[in-house]
Amino acid sequence: WQKASGVFYDTLPTVYGCDSVIVTSLTVRPKIDQDFVMDASGFICGEETIQFTSTGTANLSSWQWDFGDGFISTAINPSHQYNTDGDFTIVYSYTDENGCSDTAMKSIQVMPLPDVAITASADKACLDTPIDFMGFSTSNIISWDWDFGDGQTASGQNVSHSYSTWGDMTITLMVTDQNGCTETSIHNITIVEPVIVDFSYTIDSCLTAQFTDLSIPPPGYYLVEWYWEFGDDSVSTWPDPRHSYLSGGLYNVTLTVTADSAGYLCTNSITLPVIVPHTPTIYYTWDPEPTCLGDTTHFYGTSGTEITEWYWDFDDGLFGNGQGIDHLYTNPGTYD
Repeated sequence: WQKASGVFYDTLPTVYGCDSVIVTSLTVRPKIDQDFVMDASGFICGEETIQFTSTGTANLSSWQWDFGDGFISTAINPSHQYNTDGDFTIVYSYTDENGCSDTAMKSIQVMPLPDVAITASADKACLDTPIDFMGFSTSNIISWDWDFGDGQTASGQNVSHSYSTWGDMTITLMVTDQNGCTETSIHNITIVEPVIVDFSYTIDSCLTAQFTDLSIPPPGYYLVEWYWEFGDDSVSTWPDPRHSYLSGGLYNVTLTVTADSAGYLCTNSITLPVIVPHTPTIYYTWDPEPTCLGDTTHFYGTSGTEITEWYWDFDDGLFGNGQGIDHLYTNPGTYD
């Protein structure tokens, strides 16, 4: 083998002693100055993409990459994603403008991705209801990172979270194993639209109010419980209760309503002011005083409250109406 360029003479002897000389002019080309680098060293994680870059000064006429997993490329600087774990040898084959060929090889280890799964204590829940989320994996996990789909996050294998907004939520759990490889799992839950709580009331008499529930359950739910707090330490569990107060005034009445859908209970409440009118204070006078039998007595009622109807009971079996009224007693006695 010749390792340098030049003219070479080869003598070929024959059986009859006649030798022949072959003159060969041989040009020996230098080794192709070409190699490659990759943006990973040692090992990578499954499904990770590697960038391969051809390096060197040779003028190549053709090239091919064999990634060792059954895939090839003819791009000059290809990228490749390994979807299976294992040890792979990358073979970069190339030919220069002189027709000389060579190869460059490097090895890479592709690590398996960790496995991960999510379970939740409920797939449907109400606002502000704690939900427990649990992560599971058979891999050696060093970190658990949760995204609850509402802008809130947490860390740890098992976490709890309450939602302040309703709708469909996608929970994402990303785990990292001892090799630095990551994998994610998602889980969907529904946060139920809250019960729309409302009520009205009417004053039946001076101190008695009739309450009417106007609450609307979310779609697929129906109302099952009512709890009224009338603001005077009295309560009721009727849907439309009637309540008598001991005195007039302003009362803050709270209604708490529970809705049910196949065992999923959601509760909401509202507090509204209720005005109960005060019992009017009335006075009356009569004239003459004392009244003699046969005299007509004039009665007159007064009050600091606007009175719309006056009703008199004269305690002798007779009655009358009006703020001022005359009455004649026919028997002597004391009357209340």
